Amino acid sequence: MSTLLIWMVALSPFAMIIALLWLAAWRQRRREMALARQIELTDAIHREFGAVAAPTVRPAAGGAWRVSMSVPIDRPETLGELVRIADRVIARRDRPRGARVEIAVTAAPTREAA
Repeated sequence: MSTLLIWMVALSPFAMIIALLWLAAWRQRRREMALARQIELTDAIHREFGAVAAPTVRPAAGGAWRVSMSVPIDRPETLGELVRIADRVIARRDRPRGARVEIAVTAAPTREAA
């Protein structure tokens, strides 16, 4: 029994290092996935509307993705299309796995106010 305890104590630093390396690799993969989704979403928006919004995509709790973007408030028809595009692009990759999409929209300053 004491031999087993000695081995466990001796190997615990290595197990901790392996666990920390795994955690760092997992976080890096999530970061790369978010960046790939952000690029894909930006390209889709710019293809349909031009440079009206610059979305950011970040991982949220529970496997969801949070999309944030500022859109011009003086063009409400654009808002609905941007939300539809964001949902479609993110869902294309993540809906089979059951991931949610959270879309946060803020009003961009109008041209007169800028």
